[in-house]
Amino acid sequence: MLPIRPIWRMLRLVGLLTLSAGCAIWVFVAIGHGLPDDPVLTFVRQAQESGDIYLLDVPRALPHNLTHHPTSDRAPAWSPDGQRLAFISDRNGKAQLYVIDVPGYAHDLQPLISQSIAPGYRPIWSPDGRSLIVEISHGSSDLYLLDPNCQREGRDCDQTLHALVSDPTDDRFPVWSPDQTSIAFVTWRTGDAEIYSVTPDGAVLRNLSNSREWDVSPSWSPDGDEIAFFSLRDVHRELYVVSVADGRLRRLTNESNPYNAQNATVPAWSPDGQRLAYVTVFESNADIALINAHCAPTSDDCRQTRVRIASSAAADISPFWSLDGQSLYFLSDRQGHLAIFRVDLDCLTCAPIPVTDPDFHSLSPVWRP
Repeated sequence: MLPIRPIWRMLRLVGLLTLSAGCAIWVFVAIGHGLPDDPVLTFVRQAQESGDIYLLDVPRALPHNLTHHPTSDRAPAWSPDGQRLAFISDRNGKAQLYVIDVPGYAHDLQPLISQSIAPGYRPIWSPDGRSLIVEISHGSSDLYLLDPNCQREGRDCDQTLHALVSDPTDDRFPVWSPDQTSIAFVTWRTGDAEIYSVTPDGAVLRNLSNSREWDVSPSWSPDGDEIAFFSLRDVHRELYVVSVADGRLRRLTNESNPYNAQNATVPAWSPDGQRLAYVTVFESNADIALINAHCAPTSDDCRQTRVRIASSAAADISPFWSLDGQSLYFLSDRQGHLAIFRVDLDCLTCAPIPVTDPDFHSLSPVWRP
């Protein structure tokens, strides 16, 4: 066995050599020093029919391929403590749920549950990390709660599943409230898409949007008092905010654009809860806009607070905020492939900065907590 001091010198040399190649940060991840303290962005790099999950040390622009598999790994979702990553993979022949510890990724992965996950679904962690919401397809899609620790504790994960809500129609796109007392989701049980909430025990079910037109894409405010969503109740797709406590409704946009019905990206609250970033259409192109989330519910007042972000002839979609709220990130195909771009709030009209390689498709971006 080598003495400890030579081993450390060897590791140090490897780290220094790798630094010159631009990848040192991931060497130290591999030897067990954990993820870097700088912001880490997780995304899916897609190539034809396959996709791998990547970690990106954003300040150093250093990517690391976390999963290596010829099938599709997608929809990454971090546990609240930033130590575990849930994702969906087809590596066993169908869409299934996996959870891995990061660092410490193992290649002989087994799915948590035997059931198939509904298409287009991202796993949803509870704020305390003790539960996952899974969307299981049985002809229609139903929402279930699952204990994410079942596999590491040697228990049958299928036995930990219990229905959160169940209906012959689809229940989809769940989001936890920040205080963990409620889950908002989209349901078709009334004949059109409505936003409901349910308590984690399934006992209290409420219709929050209450209209006879489509209401979709719920997004909780950081304080948990309101939910932003899109609605077709006024013919065209517009952005609304509803008070969870009393159901009071505020319409923030009045864009009256028929193309807007084609965009269903979830609106993104700024970390301080003061602004909403959302996808809209200008001259038939999808663009990102910012609006004051608390503007008075009159067209003129809210219209004056709306800012268009780095518009182009390309499609700009899926906005999300930096952890400090000083920058806005989004997906755009302005350089040929769908890549992640950043624009800083102190220069919203500046050319956005590419964050991922525009020679590859990048999807499903999410920050490590």
